[in-house]
Amino acid sequence: MFLDIRVKSQITIPKELMNKLGLSVGDKLEIFEEDGGIRLVPVAMYSKQHLDELRQEVAAAQEKIALGEAGALDNLGAVFAKLEGKEAPPASPIPVALPEDDKTAEGEVSGAGGSRIKIRMAQEKDVGRISNLIAASWKSAYRGLVEDSYLDSLRGDHWVEYLRSGLRNRDIFAMVLQEGGKMIGASILGKTTQKLEVNLISLYLLPEKIGQGLGRLFYAEIEKEMRRRSFNKCVLDVLERNERAIRFYKVNDYEDTQRTILSPVGEKKYVCRVFEKILR
Repeated sequence: MFLDIRVKSQITIPKELMNKLGLSVGDKLEIFEEDGGIRLVPVAMYSKQHLDELRQEVAAAQEKIALGEAGALDNLGAVFAKLEGKEAPPASPIPVALPEDDKTAEGEVSGAGGSRIKIRMAQEKDVGRISNLIAASWKSAYRGLVEDSYLDSLRGDHWVEYLRSGLRNRDIFAMVLQEGGKMIGASILGKTTQKLEVNLISLYLLPEKIGQGLGRLFYAEIEKEMRRRSFNKCVLDVLERNERAIRFYKVNDYEDTQRTILSPVGEKKYVCRVFEKILR
């Protein structure tokens, strides 16, 4: 499909793409350069009042989760409905199966646009897809934060052996987020030297899924799993210049410890800030 750039840099988006993406006249698109190309991404603009209401909804949901009064994704439909100014649909509680001899937890709910969102524990058979997802996320999230040459050299199977070995030896556990059967997010966690402390090693979404509220919903279920495993504290480190990630964890009540570490990435070391959260 080709487009002509007309006078005053104008273009026309084909009608079939407009229909497929649910776009209409007056909708807003974010435009930016990426890897030598131009990318257009549909965006929704909300007032500060709506954002404040969203934060209140998330805080209330997290409180219910901590008290065991609600599933982690119960308020998904209500939150999106409130943002869109529509009547909220009935809540969809998530069934979670947690046999004592099995570490598998699953949850499924309808997401925005009617897609099926599923969160489950990762298995060894998932390591290839998780590794590919992390590589794609790194190349997007860390562009401009670490050396381009390192990001360009990353292969999709870069983390396969680490993941396979960690899962087999129970040094790590992982969770995945799926939409309509496609893996769109992954998180890796591991124990630390401190008893009852867990390290949130990574939490990634596919680049095109960022900004849709899925990160918070995924994290809520991750934290629920931490508590289920009786951890009482979570620690993590974030690249010092990764402002988006820092904002995300602060919104989820992580505190800056004012400590830093040097994390090797390729042939260089980068300053990372250490955050922690008490899991009451």
